[in-house]
Amino acid sequence: MTIGYVIEDNVHEAVLKGLQSRTPGWCPGAPSIRGHFRGTGRGAVMRDARKVCIELNAKGAQVIIILVDSDVDAKSDIKRQLMEKVSDFHHMIVVGIAERNIECWLNADVDYLSNELGVTRKVLEVEDPKPVVHAAISGSVDKQARFVQLVTKAPLKSWIKNSASFKQFYNDARDLSQRMNCSFPNELEN
Repeated sequence: MTIGYVIEDNVHEAVLKGLQSRTPGWCPGAPSIRGHFRGTGRGAVMRDARKVCIELNAKGAQVIIILVDSDVDAKSDIKRQLMEKVSDFHHMIVVGIAERNIECWLNADVDYLSNELGVTRKVLEVEDPKPVVHAAISGSVDKQARFVQLVTKAPLKSWIKNSASFKQFYNDARDLSQRMNCSFPNELEN
């Protein structure tokens, strides 16, 4: 199975790579193709979603993951708008919409993240942890690799329990992977 993906930026890509490289990983060994669009951010993804899905499908993607931040907008509105744009590919798409931003998924287990980043729990107990997370890894030689590492080791059971948006993404990804006969662990059993 080949996985195509459409993401806002390198942190979103690192989250997907981290999920796939876990032990057991999410569809481990499946080749992936990054969809390209003009610009960055959710607006660019929304604008070019259909074109990118056509491109990824032509390149052999059997599954397409679209991962964006909700910022302050309603997740249901974002998902509806995205699915309208890519309705021909509905059967092969998983849409992940991080509540506020992807760093909130990382922060779904505050104790884990504070230990990994070497910061106090108190600085992460905020509505938007993005500035704290990025400041804490700013000294890393390879920031994307650091994000991959954070996700690879993350306690996803806590993410599922504490983040409704991650839980929805996890459930949708697991459902589609099972239909595609791809190895996908039940993180709630771990």
